[in-house]
Amino acid sequence: TIFSGLNYALAPGASVNTVAAGLSIPYVANASVTNTGTWTAYNQGGPSVTATATATVTVAEIEIVKTVGTDPAVCAATSNITVPAGTEVYYCYTVTNTGDATLNLHTLVDDQLGTLFSGFAYALTPGSSVSTVDAGLVISAIATAPVLNTATWTAYNDGGATVTATATAFVDVIYFSCENPEEDFENG
Repeated sequence: TIFSGLNYALAPGASVNTVAAGLSIPYVANASVTNTGTWTAYNQGGPSVTATATATVTVAEIEIVKTVGTDPAVCAATSNITVPAGTEVYYCYTVTNTGDATLNLHTLVDDQLGTLFSGFAYALTPGSSVSTVDAGLVISAIATAPVLNTATWTAYNDGGATVTATATAFVDVIYFSCENPEEDFENG
């Protein structure tokens, strides 16, 4: 019960809502829910009328996995790699819709590589995933020094829910030297 016996004179053809009546009804949505409200209006000792309305709140959530490898055609199996200096590495970003709302627009920003796309149209339905490799994008960098980079994927709908998730990948670089030779000659 939100209220009972609210004293408000509702004239014929007029309307009122809970905000206009001075009520605040907060709700923290941790899961999707369909809510049905019933409003009963009456006069003391007189007739009453009832109206019912339903509202659905869907929860939008995503997860992102960022991997790095040396093959541009597949998402690597790891988010850490060690390569010789000068190697071209390929990043793959995979987003999964873990919520209950379809998310239609996407923005991906990498703190080292910049904005990779913004407003990318893709209907990511609940439970589905898409990767940058699936989308035909090749995202690469030349490994010249060890780098840890963070990606932020934002999924949203125009005028609706906006959610973000982050993931990291680490590229370690081997430098060849007397202490770390390219060939150790131990086998003759």
